[in-house]
Amino acid sequence: MLILQLKGTPQEVGHQYGEACRDEFQRLSALARETASRDERWFSDIHLMQSSIAELFPRVLQEMAGMAQGANLSLDDVLLNHRLFLSVGTLYRPCCTNIAFLDPEAPLFGKNLDLEPNPDRQCAIRDVTYEDGLRIVHAVVVGELTARDTCMNGSGLTFGGSSVGSVFEQTLQNPPIEAGLYAMLCSCQTTPEAITFMRKHAWVGKGYNFVVLDASGEGAVLECACPLVQVRRPQNGEDAVFCANTYKLPALLNADLRTPQGKEYSELRYAYLQHKLFQEHVPHTIAQMQALLSSYGPKGGLCRPIDEGDTSKTRMSIIAEPAKRRFRVADGRPCDATYVPVW
Repeated sequence: MLILQLKGTPQEVGHQYGEACRDEFQRLSALARETASRDERWFSDIHLMQSSIAELFPRVLQEMAGMAQGANLSLDDVLLNHRLFLSVGTLYRPCCTNIAFLDPEAPLFGKNLDLEPNPDRQCAIRDVTYEDGLRIVHAVVVGELTARDTCMNGSGLTFGGSSVGSVFEQTLQNPPIEAGLYAMLCSCQTTPEAITFMRKHAWVGKGYNFVVLDASGEGAVLECACPLVQVRRPQNGEDAVFCANTYKLPALLNADLRTPQGKEYSELRYAYLQHKLFQEHVPHTIAQMQALLSSYGPKGGLCRPIDEGDTSKTRMSIIAEPAKRRFRVADGRPCDATYVPVW
């Protein structure tokens, strides 16, 4: 797993990132330009995106400009790369699971990043310290600047996303949700602050679920059927929250864009966690979180492929301890790989 240590202003951090991963940035740019050549609207789309990011999240745009310089690309190229990831089903279909144990003394976060059909895309961990002292650690598919996979900031605020899709009409005059998530990570310290931040705007994006957890053990699920953001909180007596690749709030039950098979495997993982956490009441330990993330089989489990019919594969797994600012990564399937500390 590539681990990048990046420091400085947003422009400097972006430059270091683009320079370190220049080949992958340029490979992605070639694919984005090829895709854009089949739809001339993409070139006007990126300038709408640029305007909204510049107005609301200028530091994000500064970092994107640095990425372009470091990778020997234009800012338009980097914006086209981002436009590519807004397209539902482009390149890959993430099929992730995110879990939070809501223990006020020792909250725990766990996530498996699953890809289908698991293309040859390089993943990395960015360990960033900005000039103002803010530190962020997050997983990323190289060529992107997003925080939708898994991340933690210096206050212990941690979150990770699961791709779902959204049937609702969207406009690129709204800010991209990925830019908003990154700005939220840079400015919020607690789960309530994160919820308030994400409900400020109507977003454009693929549509995601996010588990959010802070250092005090407060957690929730944000069901972001773009442009909407709805909050799913733990029910009375529940000491965990989790999400997979379908919405669970009644108003959003049919708002996803998963295939029937994708829904089936999402429901298998969700039911597995309901059984383990709310019926078996497994202990909220690091060993148990690792056991959940490593489990697989036809009756459920989270490590993929679950069975011979499952076309997805777990690319990486992360366990974070927000109160202790610890972040561990397994490069590959957690049933096979070892978790190593990054923070």
